[in-house]
Amino acid sequence: SIPDNLFHSNDRHHDPRHGPNMYQVNEHFVKPLTRAAGGMSYALMLHPRGLPCEVFISHAWAEGVFEFADAVLRAWPLGKWNLYCCLLANPQNLDISELLDVAPSVSPFADALKVASHVVVVPNSTVAVYTRLWCVYEAYLATRLQKVFLMPARAEKNKARHAFCRWLLTPVVLGVAVGLCMSLLPVAQTEEFRQNAGRALAFTTICNAFGVMLTAMWPHLCLKPMLLQLFDAGLLFAYSVVGSSYFIASFKARPTLETHMQSGVGPLVLRYLLVISVVVLNLGIVSQNVVC
Repeated sequence: SIPDNLFHSNDRHHDPRHGPNMYQVNEHFVKPLTRAAGGMSYALMLHPRGLPCEVFISHAWAEGVFEFADAVLRAWPLGKWNLYCCLLANPQNLDISELLDVAPSVSPFADALKVASHVVVVPNSTVAVYTRLWCVYEAYLATRLQKVFLMPARAEKNKARHAFCRWLLTPVVLGVAVGLCMSLLPVAQTEEFRQNAGRALAFTTICNAFGVMLTAMWPHLCLKPMLLQLFDAGLLFAYSVVGSSYFIASFKARPTLETHMQSGVGPLVLRYLLVISVVVLNLGIVSQNVVC
């Protein structure tokens, strides 16, 4: 375990929602571990070839490690994998002042910030994040470079419930109801209807993949304007309509279990399980887009 110390004392050191602050994590975990491995940074120790910087973390070091992790996870942008955090990216056993004894615009912080697409600002319950001058400069440089700023947010329960009902539950319920009504029509008993429903299901899957690709390519779309939320809700509705009508029609026209067993497991998997898996996966992705 990481001990508390007088130099950077922490009243909530043992709080499971806060934990040891980043000074203590550095002193009692990062530095001993990287010193034993040769003195490189923690990030370089894990990834000797390095990784592209996608998200820049701006923080004041006074936050607890659990508080830090919770904030980063709540603010994390969709489709990104790698982050730059000075605690982990800089060789903490060396004299950091030598690395920073240059113009701020050519410092390691600035180099990482220039290539990142997002900046996650991590507030904390101990000090104001912008009492740290480096955080002020990071905000200034990121603004000049037109980076996407993200901060962790936890919606109020009433607002979260309202958003869930409005943007997620309502489109799905209405879509299933419409799909059920469509499956009762005489035309739904035909093979042509089932084929068209399958094509519609494939088309909405492609639309969903296209929407996710747009969000990843143009990160400003992650801000979720009303137009994009309407698109996601409409996609949920369409998915529910075609998915429910397709499965109900297929269920009505299904062969007997005995016929399935005679034809082998492959057709059964392709006809039902694979399609269901694709639908559930895409519903999950679209649902995440709607409520984030």
